Amino acid sequence: MEQMKLVKNSSQRDYEVTYLLTGDLLDAEVAKIRKEITDLVTKLKGKVVEEQDWERKLLAYKIRHLGKAHQEAIFTHLIVQLAPEKVRKLNKELDLHRQIMRHLIVQKEAGEAVEKKESETKKNIKKEESKK
Repeated sequence: MEQMKLVKNSSQRDYEVTYLLTGDLLDAEVAKIRKEITDLVTKLKGKVVEEQDWERKLLAYKIRHLGKAHQEAIFTHLIVQLAPEKVRKLNKELDLHRQIMRHLIVQKEAGEAVEKKESETKKNIKKEESKK
């Protein structure tokens, strides 16, 4: 029996994007900014695979941003698929956004997806053995 293999778009890679918004924003403003960031990724011909709201958190130390010291920040974590040549543009846009105090973009490790595939393969083998 032949197995069908799905080929992922090789020009796109998975990245993790984490950014901190100033803690003095209202929930409606936070939602608007998150939509702006999602739209930015889409504009760069990328795709937001997952978005996690890590909520408001007190910071270990104050971060000075736009002349004001912030003790609280709103954390958001994204997993995006994006072409490597577009990462620099995304980084620049996040740098220029007035409400984003800090951000980090890292390439997601390929091993994470491999581990999931291996565990799924082991499950399938066990199912097939139990049928025999």
